[in-house]
Amino acid sequence: MLDLVTLLWNTILLRPYVFAFFGGYLISAILYLGVIRSLCYIPLGYTVAWLSEWFSIHYGIPYGLYRYIPSTTDCELWVGGVPFMDSFSYIFLSYAAYGTACFLWIRSRSLEDLSSWKLTILSATLLTILDVIIDPVALRGDRWFLGKIYEYPSGGIYFGVPLSNFIGWFIVGILLTRILQFLCKGRLLGYSKLGLPLAVGLYIGIIVFNLGVAIYIRAWEIVIADLCIIFVTFISLRRIFKASPLPRP
Repeated sequence: MLDLVTLLWNTILLRPYVFAFFGGYLISAILYLGVIRSLCYIPLGYTVAWLSEWFSIHYGIPYGLYRYIPSTTDCELWVGGVPFMDSFSYIFLSYAAYGTACFLWIRSRSLEDLSSWKLTILSATLLTILDVIIDPVALRGDRWFLGKIYEYPSGGIYFGVPLSNFIGWFIVGILLTRILQFLCKGRLLGYSKLGLPLAVGLYIGIIVFNLGVAIYIRAWEIVIADLCIIFVTFISLRRIFKASPLPRP
């Protein structure tokens, strides 16, 4: 038990940015979903994420085949061959995408049912866009403080990342979003002045962090691609969602 606690503490010290983003999740989610639902999503989101990664490193489903490099097993927590912080990150990544989707949905469609499959697709798409920005940078972890922790043996068309990875993220994003929608029970819960805007801030913060890392390692081709993705996403969302006044809580 002591070794487990020590590994978890070392994981926090080694990956402080992960747990800083998780702190952002807790603040935003508690304001929007409430304490119980926010806490319930942690084990649910982590379990789905871990299973998706375990099946991928063994059977190539749903992300395509890749492998983790066990270079940090002695200094951070790993679970069944998967770094704990990796699956753990899905919690705040998926919530940031979902919260941003809800924010846009509510602005444009008033209090329309938040269990809509259209909202599910939007949230999964926003999550996939996050991964398109994150994965090429994470794959080059040996050039910054993440470290070289995984690789795609067969490479990939997008800066070394296979397209199957993004398809997998979209599929898993749908599942995670449906869990969040179930926790919301199709109703607008605690739509405060801060809950969802903080989720949008978390989403943007994750993008800025990874863009900053790409600049730091001088991966200019990735920086340009990220900026193009951000621009296209912004323009697309602006066209899809007509600006309208926020509904009153």
